[in-house]
Formats: sequence, structure tokens, C-alpha cells
Amino acid sequence: MPTIVDHPVQLLPEQVAALAWEPLSAGVHARVLAASSESGAQTRMLRLAGGARLEPLDARLWQELYVLDGEVAIAGRVHRAGSYLCWRPGDAVPIEARADGATVLQLEDAGARIRKPAVALTAEEVEAMPWQPMAGRSAGFYEKVLSEGPCGSKTHLVKIEPLGDGAPNHRHAELHDHGEEMLALEGCYFSGEERERHAAGTYTNNPPGTHHGPFEFSEPYCCLEVKNYA
Repeated sequence: MPTIVDHPVQLLPEQVAALAWEPLSAGVHARVLAASSESGAQTRMLRLAGGARLEPLDARLWQELYVLDGEVAIAGRVHRAGSYLCWRPGDAVPIEARADGATVLQLEDAGARIRKPAVALTAEEVEAMPWQPMAGRSAGFYEKVLSEGPCGSKTHLVKIEPLGDGAPNHRHAELHDHGEEMLALEGCYFSGEERERHAAGTYTNNPPGTHHGPFEFSEPYCCLEVKNYA
């Protein structure tokens, strides 16, 4: 939860895989990536067995869902891997896994300035969205905006490509006033002066005021990035 976690979280793929799956309800297990005991906000992976049903748990929080694998049925529509949904506080609906089960990334957050619109995008709808050049970034940075609020909070897919001559692309070190979460979906990147490698499956959570970077991208890279203002 970018708006309430008070220290950075960085989990490499092997560290994410080492986290325990805790039982949540019948057929549903949760792997918590970051959480706040103060507000109840949290980010976690949910693993649903075939036919398992998850009811909304906290009506106070904004909820976002990104399907990582399998299929879920939500409000009469089937959402496969790559689907994205966003609910305002109190509006979330039950999630039911299809026969083969599913794994989803669930983000629950609190903040008066999140104010993202309710969205329910199937994977097909996300795939049909064109990649747009990212404003304020150099060549090779593209995005698909999934949900964006009037105060600057935004959830988007980010794609970064090496430069045309094959040289790595770069992103300078950053310091900003919003919280930021990221799950690497494809490719890898290097961060920091030590050039630590982060492969697909890496999860990071940077609270407001966290200095992070610089970054280097030597191969095509894609991530889900969530920016929220408190």
C-alpha cells in the first residue's frame, strides 16, 4: 500500500516464492506482500482453487485486482490472465475461480486522493488498448492506463524497450510524493549503482519520499505499476 507503508519493500522472485500461502477461506489462500496494521490496507497474491469464492472483506478500502493466471468470474463476466478491475470503497463484488483455479494480485488501499474510477477490463480489452508514449519519459517508454484519478493516482501497464541502436534504456533515480507499487511481469531490469538484477516476478513498494533507482533496461520489459496519493 503505497500510501501507508512506512518503509520500502523489495521482494525478488525467489523471496516472493518463499512466502507462505496462508488459508483465508474455503479454497482461498493468501500470500501477503505488504500490509499496514494501522489502516488494514494490504497487497497480496490470492490463490483460488477451482470453484472457490472470495467475498469482499473490507468495505472501507479501494480495491484493485489483476489476474495473474487462470480465470475468475466476476459480476457475470469471465476474466482471464491480464484482466484488471478497480472498485471504490464498498463496491467490490465476490470473485469466483473457474474450474482450473486462478491466481490474482489484490491491492487494497486507503486514501482520500485515490479517487480512481470503477473499472472492469477483460484481458481482451486490455490487449486491444494501444501502447501510448509516456509523457515526460524518453523514447522507448510506453504505457496502457488502466485506471486514473483526478488527483494523479494511476494504475497502468508500463513497457520499456531498449534504444533503437540496441543500447540499454535508462531511467534516472527518482524521489516523488506519491506511493508506488510495481510487479514485474516480463523481462528484467537493473537498479541502483550496484546494478542489482530484478527479473519478472519482482515486487517493490516505495512509500512517498523513497529514493530509488537509477534503472537500466537492456531487454524489453513490462510491469504493472500502481501510483496512489494519500
